[in-house]
Amino acid sequence: MVELDSALIIRVRDQFDAYSTNTNKVLEAGIDLKTRLFSEGGDSPYANIIAVNSKRVNDPAIVALVKALKTDKTKKFIKEKYKGAVIPAK
Repeated sequence: MVELDSALIIRVRDQFDAYSTNTNKVLEAGIDLKTRLFSEGGDSPYANIIAVNSKRVNDPAIVALVKALKTDKTKKFIKEKYKGAVIPAK
């Protein structure tokens, strides 16, 4: 096993039989998602989260961002754009 920074792995992937990297790196490189052997599901503990200082929990900008991420329009965009590689917020 060789550990590499995720910024490098895509450039040297042909030197390995298998590799693991972040979805965004795969998408940026234009790699066909059908070639993946494994993908984390919606219950993954590695989901992206929005974290804010407790003083800003009710900040209108933060509330609007969270609301926007949960709209059907945003979910549809994510599903179409990333073809299942990215799972929309619940």
